[in-house]
Amino acid sequence: MKVTTVCLEHGKKEPSSNVKYKIVPLETMTSSPEVAELCKMLARDEVDQTSAQVAAWHICNGMSFEQLAAKTIRRANGAITSYFQGANIQRGMQIVGVATLRAQAALKANEKSDSQSSKSDSLSQK
Repeated sequence: MKVTTVCLEHGKKEPSSNVKYKIVPLETMTSSPEVAELCKMLARDEVDQTSAQVAAWHICNGMSFEQLAAKTIRRANGAITSYFQGANIQRGMQIVGVATLRAQAALKANEKSDSQSSKSDSLSQK
């Protein structure tokens, strides 16, 4: 089964198709509502995987966009190239902004729902 994902822990080894992976609930890795929104965006194909990776490492690992832009990879032939393109960094920044706004809106909606639920519970007990 192929699943589009991002790494939430910078510094781990590159994924390999030769390794068996276990899919776990997101909540076992992070409680960040921004990461949850980021994953929803990726699942809905609203964002590309590479830009989503920029956003994930920024949110989960506190990496600055400057650090992410400076990240390089050494190829098998010895060439050193940028890990992310400038466009991915820009889109990653936008993804963080949208994910943050959506997470805040979801939190407010949940608080409103909880408040209405509490009011109806207290009215039904009278």
